[in-house]
Amino acid sequence: MFSEGDSHEGHGAAIIRGSEIGEIIDTDDQCRDLKISRDDVADLVVGRAALSAGFVQELISSPWDVDKMDYLLRDSRYCGVQYGTFDLGRILNTLTLDAEADEGSLKLAIEEDGIHALEAFVLARYYMFTQIYFHDVRRAYDLVLTDLIAELLEGETDNGKYPGSGNLEGYLKWDDNRVLFEANKRRDQLKKNFSWRIIDRQHPREVYATEDSPDSGLVRNVETRLIEAVSDKYPGLQFWLDRAIDHPDRFRLEDMMVKIAGKPPIWREFRRESRPLQGLQEIGKYRLYSDLSGDVDLHNEVRNFCRSLMA
Repeated sequence: MFSEGDSHEGHGAAIIRGSEIGEIIDTDDQCRDLKISRDDVADLVVGRAALSAGFVQELISSPWDVDKMDYLLRDSRYCGVQYGTFDLGRILNTLTLDAEADEGSLKLAIEEDGIHALEAFVLARYYMFTQIYFHDVRRAYDLVLTDLIAELLEGETDNGKYPGSGNLEGYLKWDDNRVLFEANKRRDQLKKNFSWRIIDRQHPREVYATEDSPDSGLVRNVETRLIEAVSDKYPGLQFWLDRAIDHPDRFRLEDMMVKIAGKPPIWREFRRESRPLQGLQEIGKYRLYSDLSGDVDLHNEVRNFCRSLMA
């Protein structure tokens, strides 16, 4: 079987090529009429589609893709917050295509009347990341869950990672139900293992955090000086370093062209046209967590040590 690699997208492409999903695409009358095959769809997923209409790739994976437009609204609703709301209808009505893109293909653009709706979408991404996706408690469980899954996988694979895209059957067995079953089976309160932390909701505690957009000097100190110092000072504790730059939904400032009405129309960069976004910075926050087992005094001691060291 063609190997796409072991990324999330690579597994998705391999599933499309090697499962009934691919068969459905290849046998669908509309897909046949449009000359769309399973390989075309798989290439889109991994960003390798050779299309003159480059905007199709942008609709699948880009700062403006349909997935983000869907999950921002959905997550905002089910989390009970308003951060992720924006005028989707207005964006769809004012989307256009830029035929003058440097890449020589049609690219997504926005008409002048859609600037404010697009601003709201960008701000929704920003606030949902800072307030929901990168929330300190949520990320604490992400880190422990990552350790738990790696521990579970060590019993089945040589490298402690998910089966590669060449072993779809093995990969697809690792669903939510299996992970939760294994966690319940391995839960050990006395050892305070990863399974116990997930099932009993005993997450690590934040002991240090940078600002949302720290300077490079502080980042270097966190990754070298802080980690080494706190590990030497408290050898009996376990620490987890969390970095916004590793998060798949990290907020980044990207650009889109704006079509200003005229004959001929004038094309300008969205970020330069948008005053509200000119002061917005990308998120590069760092956090340090520790296994404090509910010890409030120790938590305060470690936190104060980190703050004084990084002051």
